[in-house]
Amino acid sequence: MGLAVLGTVAGLDSYDCDGFVVGIGDNAIRASISQSVRSRRRRIVNAIHPTATLAPDVRLGAGVMICAGAIVNTGAVISDGVILNTGCTIDHHNYIGAHAHVAPGVHLGGDVRVGEGALLGIGAVVIPGRQVGDWAVVGAGSVVITDIPPHATAIGVPSRVLERSSSRS
Repeated sequence: MGLAVLGTVAGLDSYDCDGFVVGIGDNAIRASISQSVRSRRRRIVNAIHPTATLAPDVRLGAGVMICAGAIVNTGAVISDGVILNTGCTIDHHNYIGAHAHVAPGVHLGGDVRVGEGALLGIGAVVIPGRQVGDWAVVGAGSVVITDIPPHATAIGVPSRVLERSSSRS
């Protein structure tokens, strides 16, 4: 795309700017690089597409990326380093944990909790009041009707847990 590659985190000190965006897709790597940037006392800023819609009382952490057409409704809390991808909907009173990725076209009902580092695949749906655990993965097109435990991978309609790993972070 003709964009400059800045280099390593160590080289950030040579740039005079208002802040940095960490837009790496891998949740664990994004978390690690964000921590490195912060440890260098550099500011991480939010990137919000102009077509995104956010209720006035939404609380955003630092380093949040909200893509085109995303909708975030009242009472939602979006933690540090979260990616809300194209056309996703985050209904009322949701909590999205740090460094989670909500993929394009995901729909979260009201009062959903998404844990740290979780990945919700393209077009997944989570019904109201459910939880997706820390570092869990919900497959594309899945419909979550029961809570997904931490470090689990769940797929299907309705979703079912395929595997659990000891750690993803």
